[in-house]
Amino acid sequence: MVRGGLNRTAASLSSFKTSVEQNGGYYIARYEASWSNDNNVKVRTIKTEKKPLTSEPSDTNTRQDGQLWNFVTEIDAAGFCQNLYSGINSDLMNSYAWDTAIVFMQTFDDRADKTTPYSYQTSRNTIGPANTGVNNDEVCKINDMASNVYEWTTEYSTCQDSGRAYPCVYRGGYCNSTRDYTAGRSYSISAGGSKIKTFRPTLYL
Repeated sequence: MVRGGLNRTAASLSSFKTSVEQNGGYYIARYEASWSNDNNVKVRTIKTEKKPLTSEPSDTNTRQDGQLWNFVTEIDAAGFCQNLYSGINSDLMNSYAWDTAIVFMQTFDDRADKTTPYSYQTSRNTIGPANTGVNNDEVCKINDMASNVYEWTTEYSTCQDSGRAYPCVYRGGYCNSTRDYTAGRSYSISAGGSKIKTFRPTLYL
């Protein structure tokens, strides 16, 4: 459901909660979304030789198979995620799922060297976003929640500034900032698609 034309809310938080309680969990994409040749979302290992989009393409033909799917609004990202499969519930990440994933990583991180952060970016990457899975930000087989680009969620923000609404919420770290935490959140206008925002689907029974 699109909330007043401002952002797309979760398909059903009550169904998500019930499913998690009954089935003992949920799934999130290991990687951020990427493009496939047919311009549909594909959740899989990224082909590292492809370059992410650093400027908005004039048409979808300039997007290559395996590229990071950025330049997408929250409304569109949620729309894509809510129509992935039949028989399995799919949605854009909600903040409950995001925060639980953080707790999961903190609990089960079995790396011998934990200096590579999953809570913040320790150095600035001025080159810009990378295709997912190639910048060593992986914990518990989950990639890029601490760095690379921000990710849309279905959380709703009531923030306004001088009469302008910022209803959409994005989470996570960013490759060009040392101050953005995985647990952090910020807000955006509905048309806030850019090179530094992408998304990640959630699946549940």
